[in-house]
Amino acid sequence: MKKLFYVLIIASFILSCSNQEGNDFVGKWVEKQTEGDICEIIKNGKTYLFVDDSGRFSAEYNEGMLEISTPIGIIKGTIDKETGNLVLAGKELIRFENATKPKFVGEWVVTSSNNDKDVDLNDVILKIDLDDKNNFVIFGDNGNRIYNHKFENGSIKIFYSSEQIFVFSPIQDDKLNAQNEENLDEYFTLSRKVSTSN
Repeated sequence: MKKLFYVLIIASFILSCSNQEGNDFVGKWVEKQTEGDICEIIKNGKTYLFVDDSGRFSAEYNEGMLEISTPIGIIKGTIDKETGNLVLAGKELIRFENATKPKFVGEWVVTSSNNDKDVDLNDVILKIDLDDKNNFVIFGDNGNRIYNHKFENGSIKIFYSSEQIFVFSPIQDDKLNAQNEENLDEYFTLSRKVSTSN
């Protein structure tokens, strides 16, 4: 009877370990450099689903790799043991919750400037959102959409003109630093606008 008990414990342990294998892949991922190309890996019984803007594809965990079946063949993904990042088709992806882009979302007001006379403090100067592909949608203080921007190294570079190129970088969850790339003496701090309910 004791032997049967121990056999059952060992078998359940082995089963629970095998069910855990591959769970490191589960979640939302974005390409590390651009934080675009959002995809999601979902546990689907004993297999997985890989979902991105091109469709839903079945995937299986096999010897430390996730093998995704696509119309162009099998794409293999691994988890980098040092970083925890997903390496897929030669690209490195990070978990969506570790991405910088969501920190920019919101309405931003200028709260300090090295040149206060040229800036209306507490005026909303940027409205930033993300679309369903994790790309920025940015509006300026005049309500017009700003299309000429670039995300790199965790910062947004906005090209207002050839002499007005500002780099916006998070310094806290509710603060951004903005510096003129062409005139480094021009800089200011933005704070997230707190919505007030009536």
